[in-house]
Amino acid sequence: MNAPHIHIVRSPRRSKTIALQVRDGKIVVRAPMHTSDREIQALLHKQAAWIRQHLQQPRAAPLAETAMPAELSLLGQRYQIVADPQLSQPLWQQEQGELRIPVHFQQLADLQPWLQRLAKTLLPPRLQLWSERMQLRPRAIEVKHYRSRYGCCTHDGLIRLHWGLILAPQAEMDYVLIHELAHLQHFHHQPAFWQLVSRYCPDWRRRRAWFRLHGRNLVF
Repeated sequence: MNAPHIHIVRSPRRSKTIALQVRDGKIVVRAPMHTSDREIQALLHKQAAWIRQHLQQPRAAPLAETAMPAELSLLGQRYQIVADPQLSQPLWQQEQGELRIPVHFQQLADLQPWLQRLAKTLLPPRLQLWSERMQLRPRAIEVKHYRSRYGCCTHDGLIRLHWGLILAPQAEMDYVLIHELAHLQHFHHQPAFWQLVSRYCPDWRRRRAWFRLHGRNLVF
């Protein structure tokens, strides 16, 4: 298939799956190191319709160019954004259903540092909750900024989470937490891994599909 801007990334990971991503008009293929060019071309041909559909979607404006919206979703709840001249930092008023911001916050990018700090207070306790339920304990937890992933688990038990998960509904956020915790026991995506995920998240396919439709809104 003749597709513009195809970038192939090979990594020495254990997973046997090939991942496709269409972002900003470019196709990114992430594949295990041993994957042949023929296998990649076969997948591109098989997914041609899906790729074409996503390439035709209008590109989202960069965060720096996105005006401040009237509302923002946090953990699946909508909060009205209210400009408050008395504030120098955002104030999250959950009971009132408001996120109050300084008047000089004009673009969505202005909220990003505050959202990152908020994520560092919300995500680790939620991961710890699922850790206790699953009896799987990570060595450490990091909340960071990622351009193309929502979370990852390293070989030595470190779980990294993208701060933008707090912009997703809580059920979908929980799916990512369960997914990464499951990698502490199964460092692959074979049937045993998905059986463990299903035990704690029976509708994981639906939750994963949500990210495919809306995930681009979480990665600034």
